[in-house]
Amino acid sequence: MRRSAALGPEVAGGNRVAAFRVSGSHRDTLMALATPYGIAAMAKLRVSGPRTRELIQTIFRRRDWQARHVYFSPFWDRNGKTLDEVCWFFFEGARSYTGEDSLEIDAHGNPLIIRRMLEDLEGRGCRLAEPGEFTRRAFLNHKIDLCQAEAVLDLIHAPSDEALALASEQLSGHLSRRISDWRDRLLGLLASVELGIDFSSEAEEEANAGPPIGATIEALLQEMGELRAMQGAAERLKRVLKIVLVGEPNAGKSSLFNRLLRQERALVDAGAGTTRDFIGANWICAGQILELIDTAGLRDPENDLERQGIERSLALLEKADLVLWVVDPQEPERISVQDLSSHIAPKRLIRVENKCDLGRGKPSAQAEESAWETLSVSAKTGEGIGALERKVAEKIQSLTLGSVPSYGINERHAGILRRVEGLLVRTRDSLRASGLAAECLASDLRLALEILGEMIGPYDQEALLDRLFSQFCIGK
Repeated sequence: MRRSAALGPEVAGGNRVAAFRVSGSHRDTLMALATPYGIAAMAKLRVSGPRTRELIQTIFRRRDWQARHVYFSPFWDRNGKTLDEVCWFFFEGARSYTGEDSLEIDAHGNPLIIRRMLEDLEGRGCRLAEPGEFTRRAFLNHKIDLCQAEAVLDLIHAPSDEALALASEQLSGHLSRRISDWRDRLLGLLASVELGIDFSSEAEEEANAGPPIGATIEALLQEMGELRAMQGAAERLKRVLKIVLVGEPNAGKSSLFNRLLRQERALVDAGAGTTRDFIGANWICAGQILELIDTAGLRDPENDLERQGIERSLALLEKADLVLWVVDPQEPERISVQDLSSHIAPKRLIRVENKCDLGRGKPSAQAEESAWETLSVSAKTGEGIGALERKVAEKIQSLTLGSVPSYGINERHAGILRRVEGLLVRTRDSLRASGLAAECLASDLRLALEILGEMIGPYDQEALLDRLFSQFCIGK
């Protein structure tokens, strides 16, 4: 979710619409295609907003229906023409994703059908949703908080099983509950300080029955520092690793690229130098989504175009997480171990002898002398491909070996925590040095709450009042 307004004291009362402006009106009825555009067995349209029930009545010609039930009926446009026969579902306000009346339509995945449906919905008063606007509505309607909204995106783009599990936990509120606990403790401190300013000394004694303010701040600082330290590990889990195929021309890199992807993604020709530029595609291996990249063959270039392709190959070689060095054992190797060592460490390279269906050829002196592991495969027949995938999985696990964080901390979260910690450190140091006036302490705590509110959403002023007055004895 893109944050479009800074939080400040004016939104301390918890008005999310005031704190986060939305383009267009939040009372518009939104529509969007929720599945990728293109030809497919089916496509899903989503509608959310105040006109949803009216649309059901006019499009499907029904006067009554039940929420969360599937219905099958024609989609009638404004001219009474049937655009398609569809399945549709209704979700009522409080129990929908957005917190508004919502409609989902499952139609046949023909782009012409989808375009006509969207045009018809637009003619009925719907507005095409902007990126993330359905999730923005969910936040504005208190269905999710900011950390959970970010987790939706992380869940969609998670490149590994570990990243997927971390995003799922954050979407369920795992991180939000931790931040809410800190906010409750800061609210408790603020309530105690406010009570000492505004009420009698007897009330102040009741409010100060809990832990000392300095000790609570110290505990919060330690916990926030521990959470912020998880950012590096969390960011690593979200990164898509690059696996780069390199080698001399006609070694069979593109054929191996296609074999690993299980599709004809790259052009293959018997002549050398077919690939002049790199080409990439997602490859699922070892429980991860990896970026597999085919590159131009490395040799003395014959023209400027080939030279540029080779330069790009070398640049990718240095940025790769793992390199598959593809060789043809039937041909002499013209690139030395020393040439490659200047670009990639041995632990990040697997030497792949392709075309094993044609025979093993003579043992390579370079393969015997180098520290690189060597596997024999045939991109043509598939021989050895399973062993290569297992070796890639093993390498990936060794390269990414490390602790899996408990929370999916990103740069935005870490920045907010650094600001809160900086403020609390100054407050703690002032308390230790010479004491701090109650009014100044209360101001610091309010500011800490406002900054922390950028993590999950602004705190509610009513919560402060509830906490403050709940500390009185019955009858006071």
